Amino acid sequence: MTGILRIFFLFLLVGLARWLISQLKNRGKSSTIPKKKAPAVKQGKIIKDPHCGTYVAPELAVSTVHFGKKLLFCSESCREAYIKTQTKHSAAS
Repeated sequence: MTGILRIFFLFLLVGLARWLISQLKNRGKSSTIPKKKAPAVKQGKIIKDPHCGTYVAPELAVSTVHFGKKLLFCSESCREAYIKTQTKHSAAS
């Protein structure tokens, strides 16, 4: 009987440790919208950021014209990262 209780408590401790580790890993992460499917929107239209895939309302988006094409981004940092990446790809070609 004591062996069964020890095994039970061992499994309980291992499960608790795994849960604590997963909570610590997810601590700094915020919830994100899945990139494959747009969220349901009752009013208006949303666009997908070409750099990170985040969905954003066009009136809140940061815009730029890059190689003659108007692009909308969720933030200035995504816009700058996208331009930097595209410039590298253009230079490599």
